[in-house]
Amino acid sequence: MINKEIKKETSELVITVEANVESWKQNQADAKKNLMANLSIKGFRKGKVPADIASKHISKADIFTKAIQKSLDAMAQDAAKEIKEEQVL
Repeated sequence: MINKEIKKETSELVITVEANVESWKQNQADAKKNLMANLSIKGFRKGKVPADIASKHISKADIFTKAIQKSLDAMAQDAAKEIKEEQVL
């Protein structure tokens, strides 16, 4: 959901974007999968580490960082598209 507000005093456009729960969970899953695919642990080939061992070496902070970046990029694109469509009208 995207909310737009124009502050008349400063002529600023304030955009508030609400994240979708399903896309957030999917972004977390994608981030974890990506981190696991690039994980390199001694004794295993890169990307071939079993999931249970890989989970111990990947922090939640790394997963959240990648998921947040992907979510923010998507939300910024959605907001920009909506603003662009509004200007055309």
